[in-house]
Amino acid sequence: MDSPAYTIRRSPRRKTVSIRINPDKSIVILAPAGLSDARISEVVLQKKAWIRKQYNELDRCRYHCQKHQFDHGEIFLYQGRQLRLRHITGRGGVEVGDDIISVAIPPGLMDCLERRRFVSKQLRQFYRSRAHEILRNKTFTLGKMHALEPLFVATKEYSSRWGCCFGDGRIYFNWKIIMAPEAIIDYVIIHELCHLRMANHSPGFWSLVENILPDWRERRLWLRRNGHALIM
Repeated sequence: MDSPAYTIRRSPRRKTVSIRINPDKSIVILAPAGLSDARISEVVLQKKAWIRKQYNELDRCRYHCQKHQFDHGEIFLYQGRQLRLRHITGRGGVEVGDDIISVAIPPGLMDCLERRRFVSKQLRQFYRSRAHEILRNKTFTLGKMHALEPLFVATKEYSSRWGCCFGDGRIYFNWKIIMAPEAIIDYVIIHELCHLRMANHSPGFWSLVENILPDWRERRLWLRRNGHALIM
């Protein structure tokens, strides 16, 4: 690999250099405001092996990042299943079949852009509603099984995390995790439940996770490889 191309984003609040690899393999360098281009270039060269490894991980992804247009026939992920979008005539609403996800569109909505916006809104509402119901129920059930019971469970939209646990017992999940297979959803839930007992990522925390999910490493690896594709 030659020296990779990258974009630099400087911030006066940042104290260290961080390298971000996007799903399209573009590289963003997050750097302190005063750090020279020469020093950043040195850091990138030092991290060439790590960058190559990240590229290889992206090549092994099961799913690939796809920007949706919300057209008839597109593929959407839902609980690990790849469902083909179908536009049908109706007054709104979403239904999931074996391999189809149908959105009912009012017959008077003829403009292509308006139809896409309508379908986008319907799908997002459906996913968020189902995510809230499924994640909430599973979290309380698993929490009771393992004596890790949260005070409150809800969903949000996060840009760079799958869940968040607060010291007062509240847990929030990124609703987009509902696109992942059940085993991955369970991993995210158990991860946040364990934070009720240990609010860090110490060896003790991971030991607690492993007592519940012995294969947590494989599940975490799946999420690292495929999480970028869980988008809408």
